[in-house]
Amino acid sequence: MVMPTRGRRGAALHVVMAVVAVVLVITTTLVSLAMTNLDTTTSYTNGETALTEAQAGMARLLTNLTVDESYGFRGDDELRGRVTPGDDDEGYCLTFRTDSEFPYSVNNYDGSKPQGYMSRTVPRGMMHALCTGWCRGQYRTIEAVIDHPPFPYAMATTGRIDSTPLVVKGTTSDAAFAAGRTDAPGHIASNSSKALAIRVRRDMQNPDLSTYISGFAQACGTVDIEQPAVVRQGVRAGSRPIKLPAINVLGFNNAGQVGVAEIVPTSAGDQRLDIMYHCAHDLTYTGGLTLKEAFVYVQGNLTILGGIQGRGAIVVDGNLRIQGDTALKAGQNQVALLASGSMELQGSGNYLQGMVYACGGVRASKLTVLGNVIQNSSDPTAGVALDHVSLVSSLPQATFAFTAHSSTEAQESNGKSDQPFIIGRTDKDTAFIGSTPDVTNGRAKESTETVVTGAGITTEKIVSFFDGMDATNVTSAIFGGDIGGDDNMHIAYDAFKSAVLKCEAIQAELAQAKADVAAAQAASAGAATDEDAAAAAAALAAAQAHLAEVQARMDAEKVAFQDAIRELARAYVAYYKKHTNQNGTYSSGGGKSLDVSRDYDFSLNKFLPDGGTLKVKVWHVYHQRL
Repeated sequence: MVMPTRGRRGAALHVVMAVVAVVLVITTTLVSLAMTNLDTTTSYTNGETALTEAQAGMARLLTNLTVDESYGFRGDDELRGRVTPGDDDEGYCLTFRTDSEFPYSVNNYDGSKPQGYMSRTVPRGMMHALCTGWCRGQYRTIEAVIDHPPFPYAMATTGRIDSTPLVVKGTTSDAAFAAGRTDAPGHIASNSSKALAIRVRRDMQNPDLSTYISGFAQACGTVDIEQPAVVRQGVRAGSRPIKLPAINVLGFNNAGQVGVAEIVPTSAGDQRLDIMYHCAHDLTYTGGLTLKEAFVYVQGNLTILGGIQGRGAIVVDGNLRIQGDTALKAGQNQVALLASGSMELQGSGNYLQGMVYACGGVRASKLTVLGNVIQNSSDPTAGVALDHVSLVSSLPQATFAFTAHSSTEAQESNGKSDQPFIIGRTDKDTAFIGSTPDVTNGRAKESTETVVTGAGITTEKIVSFFDGMDATNVTSAIFGGDIGGDDNMHIAYDAFKSAVLKCEAIQAELAQAKADVAAAQAASAGAATDEDAAAAAAALAAAQAHLAEVQARMDAEKVAFQDAIRELARAYVAYYKKHTNQNGTYSSGGGKSLDVSRDYDFSLNKFLPDGGTLKVKVWHVYHQRL
C-alpha cells in the first residue's frame, strides 16, 4: 500500500522537528557547560589573583618585620595595596586594627597580647598574621604564625675560641636563672677555621671543674674538647659559618648631640650615670659604675675597676676593660657593652649581666656572663680566651632596648663636686663660716663647707638664702674665696662682689653723714647767739641734705644689690642645669626638665643580615573571607 503524499510530508516534518529539538538540547547543554566552565575558570583565575594579593600583603609584612620586629605591636598599623596598579576590583588588606572590617593581626612582641583573632593563642615574641586578598568577588585569606626567635648563641665568634673548662647554659628569663632554672639550651659557635679548643687545667681553686654545654659546640674548623665534658646536643665540627650580628660601633657617636653631657675628667670614682654622655679621650673609673637608663660613648679606651650594674649601654671606640663584677639582680641589670677594639672582663666569681660585642679580641676570667658574647672581627688573629667562665644565654639580654632621657640644657659632666658658693658670714673671732642654701626651706644654714648642694636648687631658693642681708648690713667678710663655675658665674659673682663693696662704702659714708647731722643738731641746740644759731642751722641743713643724698644712693644700691643677687642666683642655676653632680648624676635633683629622649635597641636580631632568624611556623590558606 502506498502512503499518500501528504502523510509522507507530515512524517518528515515530525522527524525534522525532533532533530531540531535534539540539536537545541545539545546546543543548550554545550552552551551551559561552556558557561559553567567559563565561570569556573574565571572564579579560579580570580581566586588565584586574590591569593597572589594576599601573598603580596604577607611579603610586605615580612619585609617590615625584618626591619622592626615590633611592627604592628601598637595596634594601629595597616597594610593595603594591590598587585595590579589601577585595578580597583582587586587588592589586599593586612591590619592590626581591631575595629577593621577585615580580620586583624596581633604581634605579641612583649607578651602583653597573648590572644589574637578567633581567640587564637599567640605565644610571647610571635605574631598571628591574617591577610585578606580579593579579586572580583573571590577572597583568599592567609593565616600565618611568625616567630622571630632570639639569637640562639651564648657565644658566637669569628675568631678561635680557647677556653679552660667551660659551662654554657640558657634561660628564658633572668628570674628563672636566679631561681636555679636553666630552661633553654646554650650554644657556642666559631666561624674560625682554627680549632675550638676547651682544655682541662687542674688548679687548686676548683680541681673538679669540667665542661658542660647544654646545647651544641660548633666551629668551621675542628672542635677539641678535653674530657671530662658533656655536650648535650653534640659537637659540630666543619660546619658552615653562622650569621653574626654586625654592629656599626662608630655609628653610635653622639658628640655634639642635644642633651649629651661631655665627660671632662680622665678619671673618676664611683659614678651613677643617668642621662646621655660623651667622652673624647681615654677614661678610667676607679670605682663601680651604675647606669640608670644611661648611654655612654667613649672615643678612646675605657677602664672600669669596680664592676658595672644597672640598665643602659656603654659604647667604646677603642678598648674596653672591666674589672670586678656584681651580684645577680634579675630584671635590674641589663647592660649593652660594645667596643670597636678588644674587650677584657675580669671578675671574682660573680656576674656580668648584659650583651657583649667586640670587634677585636675578647678575654674573660672568673665570672658568669648572663647574656650573649659576640666577637665579630675582620682580624683573623683576634680570638676569644676564657678562663673559669660560665656563659648563660639570656632572652631578656638578647632583646634589650631602653630609652635614655636628658635635657636640652645638659652640657658637661666635670666629675667635681657641686660648685662652691663661697658666701657665708664671720663669727665673733672673724673666722669665716660658709653657708649653704638649705633646699628644704630655702634659708641659709651654717656649713663648714662652702658648697651648694645642687639637688632642688632654684633661683628663688638662692635669693632667699640672702634673707636679712641687704645693702645696709652686708660686708665683704661674707666672701670666702673665688667662686667656681663658668664664665657667666664669674661675671655674676664679680658683679655681686662689686655691689657688696659699694654697699660697704656707702654704709661708712652713711654712718658719717648721720654723725654729721647729729653733731650739727647738737651745735644748733647749743648756739649762744643769733649769729651762731643761723650758722648752726645752715650747717644742719647742709648735713641733712648730704644725709638725704647718701641715703638716696643707698636706696638705689639696695635695688642694685638685690639685682646682683638675682643674677648670681640665675647664673648658678643655669650652671647647675648644664652640669652633673660629683658622681655624674644629672636628673636626681629638682629644677631640671628632661625634655630629650632617645631610643636605643640592642636586640641582636636587629643586627643580623637579611633579617636573621625570622621564621614562619604556620601558613594556611582559606578560600574565603574570614
